[in-house]
This record gives sequence, structure tokens and C-alpha cells, in this order.
Amino acid sequence: MLAGLLERINPKRIFWCAAGLLAIPAIVAEFRVPLNADAAWLAYAADSVLRGRKLYTDILEINPPLIVWLNLPAALMHRITGVSGPLAFRLFVLVVLGASILACVRLSRQLRGPAIILRARLLTLSLLFVLLPLVAGIFGQREHLALALILPFVVLVALRVQRQPVSRMHALAVGTAAAVGFSLKPHFLAVWLLLLGYRMWHGGKEGPRLLVEDGGVVVTGILYLLAVVAITPGYFGFAHGAARDYLVFGQHRLADILLGDTPAIWLYIAVLSWYILGVPGREGGLGGPLVAAGLGFVMAVGLQHKGWSYHYYPVTASAVLLGICTVASATGSRNFSRIWQRVALRAVLGIFGALLGLFATKTLIDTARRAAGELTERQVTQLKLRAVVGSLHGARSILVLSSQLRDAFPLVNDTHLEWNGTFPVLWVPLVRYRSYAGPSERTAYRSPDQMDPVEQLAFRRVVSDFILRPPDVLVVESRALNERRTRFPGGFDYCSYFGQDPHFASLLREYLPLGDVGGLLILRRENTSAPSRI
Repeated sequence: MLAGLLERINPKRIFWCAAGLLAIPAIVAEFRVPLNADAAWLAYAADSVLRGRKLYTDILEINPPLIVWLNLPAALMHRITGVSGPLAFRLFVLVVLGASILACVRLSRQLRGPAIILRARLLTLSLLFVLLPLVAGIFGQREHLALALILPFVVLVALRVQRQPVSRMHALAVGTAAAVGFSLKPHFLAVWLLLLGYRMWHGGKEGPRLLVEDGGVVVTGILYLLAVVAITPGYFGFAHGAARDYLVFGQHRLADILLGDTPAIWLYIAVLSWYILGVPGREGGLGGPLVAAGLGFVMAVGLQHKGWSYHYYPVTASAVLLGICTVASATGSRNFSRIWQRVALRAVLGIFGALLGLFATKTLIDTARRAAGELTERQVTQLKLRAVVGSLHGARSILVLSSQLRDAFPLVNDTHLEWNGTFPVLWVPLVRYRSYAGPSERTAYRSPDQMDPVEQLAFRRVVSDFILRPPDVLVVESRALNERRTRFPGGFDYCSYFGQDPHFASLLREYLPLGDVGGLLILRRENTSAPSRI
């Protein structure tokens, strides 16, 4: 009976069942909750650009413009088809992920090495795991998109090291896509440099030389810089003025980033395990390039000086892929003649494989809970806020005064209200006054005349947004909620802070409180037909 059962097992069915178990719960988990705040804001910014608003003039976004431009196809889909902005964005990201997996699998078929690591099904399942369940709540953020765009380049490096033939068109396409990934954050250039260095180190008699994909990276990078200068020259002035404040915003010590966070430590363990257990040199396939990419992503986290959890996502993904590569090859980089050495080697492999399996199991269980379990308190609050604001008949515009981006987005996307602000989140006070995110110990509000240029810019832009285009709905982070979030003594009072401007204070009196959702105060203007204040 058992023999007959085994004969009926279809490897293809097992593969598709495994792929479904990896992809479907992760997609369901993502689609059943509000879009994460960063992705929602950037999707809205791209839609605003299509409607004629200018980056770094009407929209003050601290990041370079590429991520907004990359969202333009999804925004265009939203405007043409009428599907919601978050849905269009999610579908666009899924297309990018699918293209990345397809490119990686097609390229990997040419790799030499242990047969199991070359199987397209294993690689497909591994990529599905790191690009869907592992990403959790940061779906579509720059780290997610960058990893998807860079992974085919990692496989291409492995092919080049093994001197396998690659068509010029495929190499150029992979290099161009990777250039977009590297350019999403300038810090990701560290990944390219380490991959380039690894490939040249194994260049053999040919020595270091630039290939077609390198040309794609360099030319795309140059064209991008020229586009920034030509289309969004305001970025350089805004970034220069705000750079110092943003660098200290949420800053952590470099030692803590590189040595004190679990993802970085897991990568170091994966690298050490690959060195002991894996296949070295050219025959190692993806192992060496994954080491280079993983260390490059660690360097990128260090260069950002913040160490926020989602910054580590590509590091964790690289560690997982490297671990799978190591366990799949499982031949060891050294030949041991003594029995105890071989036993020790197998014991290390078993422990490492078990840890990898436990991590994957926990990730999949967490994904299943997100897909079918209860929503988090934050998600429940977001949905309640969306319901309350969405029920305000006749409301056309909104402004949110908060220290957290998630209070404004995806609320604005989901309610289809016009965002009457320039800054998506009020991060400047987090640096200029006592909070968890900056070095200042000041608690007394500066008057506009006492403010330095950056704080004064933020103050005046918020005030002008409010009085020149009074929103129908105003959402304000309460002092109690702000104190819990930022640790500012007594909570930062945005109404009092901006109310130092007499026009702001006068207009604010026209707003009536409607309620409180999780510490967020909802106010509505009494007379929405009244003219703006000057």
C-alpha cells in the first residue's frame, strides 16, 4: 500500500501545493489589512504627480524621486481602470515579484553545482518564501522592491563567475533592472560594489573587466541623475537643508546596527555556515554572490545610521537564501579524513538546518495568523478611523497633524479625500524637541522668529497649507497619544505649536470636535464653503 502511494505522488503536484502554501496565505494576509503607511504615501504621491502636483514643491518627500516615479504605472492603472490606489499598487508589486522569480529561475538553469540547488522548483519556492511570507508588513517598501530587482543580478554574477554564456540582451535587462534597485536608496550601491568585487576576484586570467550588465547599471544610474536634475531640481535644495535633521532622526549607534540586531547576526551565522559546509569557489553557484549581496545589504543598513526593522529585510532574505543554498549543497568545503570530524560536520549541518526549518515554520505560522487571525490593535484603529472619516458626508479634503505616517496613510488613499498637506508626517518636531527620535532635550516651543531655517520651513508650510486650503476634516494626534509614542513630556500639542500663528489659531476655532479614535482627535470645519484665510 505504501509503495503504491509513493508511486502516485506527483512531484509537480507537491511543488504547486508548496507554492500555494507559500504564496496564497501571504497574499491574503496582505490584502485583508490596510496598506502599510510608507507604501500608501508613495502611491498617493505618484497619483498626485499625475494630477499635476510637483515633487519637492507641492509634495515634500525626503527620499529621492525614483520611488515615486516607480509608482507611476500603478497610479496610472488606478486612474485608467478606477481600481483603488492600494489595490493597483499591490498588483503592480506582485507583477514585479513574479518577473523577478521568473528571471532568477531562467538564469539559474545554466548554473553548475550540486543538482539539488539547481532545481528550478527549489529556487522558486525559496524566492517565494523570501519575497512573500518573509516580507510581512512591509510589502512594497523600497527594501522589498530593491531585493526583487537585484536578485536576478545576483544569479547573473554566479553565472559570470562560472563563465557560463549569457545573451547580451538578457544581461542588459538584468543590469538595468538592478540599477533601478540599487538607485532606490543610494546606500544600496554597496551591494553592487561587493557583487562587482566578488565577480572580479574570480575573474581568473581575464582579470577585472566591465561587462554588459555593468554598462546597464552605470548608464541607467547616469540617466537617473540627469532626470533628477532636469525634472526635480528642487530635490537637491530640500535634501541639503533637511539632511542634517533627517540623519539624526531615529539614529542608532553603528555598533548596535552591525552587531546588536538579530538579522545581522543571523547573516554572519549563515556566512560562517556556508564557509564550513558549503561548496567554495566557482562551483558554489549562488553561495558566494549571496554572501556578497548580504554583506552589502548590511553595509547599506549601517550607512543609513538608523537600524529600523524594515531596513534589515534584505539582510534576512539573503541569510535565508544562503542558508537554503548551504543545506542543499551540503557537501562541505573541506575533506575530513577522521570519523569524528565528519560526524561533527554532519552535526553542525543538522543544527543549522533545524534552525533554518524552525525559522521558516515560525514565519509561515505568523503568516497564517495574519491571513486568518485577529487584526492587530493598530490595524483595528486604522479601520475604525477609516470608517468614521469615510462616513462624513460632503467631506472632500483632509489634513492630519501627527508624528506617525500611519495616521494619515492609507487613510487618505482609502477615503479618497484630497490631502491638503505638503509634509506627509511631522517628523521635524521629533528631532527639534525631546523625543525618542532625536538628540534635543528642549520642551518649550520656539516662536517662529526663534526657529532655525528647517524648523521654520516646516512650520510655515503646515500653517500655509492649513490657512490657504482649509481641509474639511482635521485629524490631530492627541497629547496623551503623542506622549506614549514619542516620550515628549506631556505630549506635543500640535494645535498650540502651530497656533502661535494668529491666522492658524483663528481658523482652528471654526473646527468642531467629532470624536476620538484611539487617541486621534477628529474635527470638522463648520462652514466648508467659507474662503481660505490669508
